Amino acid sequence: MSSRLSNEISKLVGMARFEGIHDHDTIKELTMVVGLAYLVELHPHCSAQLRKHLQAFIDLTCNRGHRELCERSEKIIEMVDGSGMTDAA
Repeated sequence: MSSRLSNEISKLVGMARFEGIHDHDTIKELTMVVGLAYLVELHPHCSAQLRKHLQAFIDLTCNRGHRELCERSEKIIEMVDGSGMTDAA
């Protein structure tokens, strides 16, 4: 992945902190996204897992009314999808 992806995920974390996200499940998914983003930089074949946890984070934030987090997350998932690194299987 790129430093651009890491930068966008860093912004996402800052937004989540600013919005005062305290829900355990949402924080868990965001933590997984951060960790997997770093892992994907070294092992691009793990990008499907990153996408999976990003989607879970999107579902949680959208369902809980965090529109800005939801929108930024959707842009990040488009970056992951557009990178050609997700598995076709």
